[in-house]
Amino acid sequence: MKKLVIVIHGGESFNSYEEYISFLRKVKLGDLVELSKKDWKKRLGADLPKNYQVINLEMPSKLNAKYIEWEIYFKLVDKIINNDSIIIGHSLGALFILKYLTENVSSKLFDKALFVACPFNSIKKEYNITDFFFDQNELSNIKNSVKNIIFFQSFDDPYLNKNDIIKFSELLPNAEIVLDESCGHYNGNKYLQILNKITS
Repeated sequence: MKKLVIVIHGGESFNSYEEYISFLRKVKLGDLVELSKKDWKKRLGADLPKNYQVINLEMPSKLNAKYIEWEIYFKLVDKIINNDSIIIGHSLGALFILKYLTENVSSKLFDKALFVACPFNSIKKEYNITDFFFDQNELSNIKNSVKNIIFFQSFDDPYLNKNDIIKFSELLPNAEIVLDESCGHYNGNKYLQILNKITS
């Protein structure tokens, strides 16, 4: 049986519909071109060995994400996940997995959870994470659903606070921390360390 890898992309989240409309009006053509590029998440299936099966989930309304919508959708997917699967979240997708697994015990035990460029309940720029906030006091619940927890953060990430990774390491002392120097928010194709951690 192939090793299942579930990937959840990032997204944008807003406090109001008016904020969302304002965001759309500020989008530039270059932003759309950048969004259309295939980053590492889309390449993952081709780059992994043949004994891995990658499912890239397309979560609802990624440009105006709501936690409850993502939760409903993921609960459907949770039913088909095998024991010892790997789950990977990027940015808001990583934050979603954290919140979901602190509030719900998965029906299966994940072999690994990879949290790539995951904010610790806040980000620098004008965007926000609205209802994706997790309860810090409940964060350790994630250990009930995951054997191996790995966080990735790059020193030059323009969105995350540099001490985010420290906070995660303090609350989850058994988690593995992977630091990069020039991967930004991991929106491009620099992901060799992620690839290595999936297969190791």
